[in-house]
Amino acid sequence: MITVQGEIDDLLQQDQLSEQVQQVIMDSIFNASNGSIQGLASGTVAPNFTLPSSEGKMVSLYDYLDKGPVILYFSRGEWCPFCTIELKAMQRVWEEFKKYNASILTIIPQDISYGSTIIHNMGLDFEVLSDHNQNVMKAYDVCYELPQELIKIYREKMMIDLERLNANGEWNLPVPAIYIIDEDKEIKSTYFNHNYMVQAEPVALIQDLNRIFEAKKKWSNV
Repeated sequence: MITVQGEIDDLLQQDQLSEQVQQVIMDSIFNASNGSIQGLASGTVAPNFTLPSSEGKMVSLYDYLDKGPVILYFSRGEWCPFCTIELKAMQRVWEEFKKYNASILTIIPQDISYGSTIIHNMGLDFEVLSDHNQNVMKAYDVCYELPQELIKIYREKMMIDLERLNANGEWNLPVPAIYIIDEDKEIKSTYFNHNYMVQAEPVALIQDLNRIFEAKKKWSNV
């Protein structure tokens, strides 16, 4: 069985970055883990938002919650291979999510043209939304400002220029968090890890959806 972490581990074995560069990356992850950005906790009311989709329409979280639970995923962008693995994994089990009337909303800090590219290249059946001013990232407490030593590595070693890629030109990225939000607007499950090389397994998301479904069924019979 293919797992997200298995794919990521295979990718990391091909990593060509020097030990010094890898140490800077791991230090930045450690420092961020002990910083102020820690995400929203389960039990929190999910802030509403309206963002443009890759199709050019405006998408509201609360409108989607009228249809069923929402899996909200903050992706760093298509350039991030770890986020790409996660998105492809969710697409593979898309039919399982639909059994619970669940929707997936993916949020990226790039503009909507990047969202269209992601959907086309990966064959996604769910929405990719542009958080062009990063306000939703901030509302969900996932907006991470890269330190200067990491910016230098991104530019010089990884050839990644967030000033060009991100819609607002800022050197911020979302922690690749996942929130499962139910129709009552409450966050039921949170997957949050500053280490972007650790991503959620879709099977865990399906188990959470089943738990939510069974809990509602139980209460409806009381």
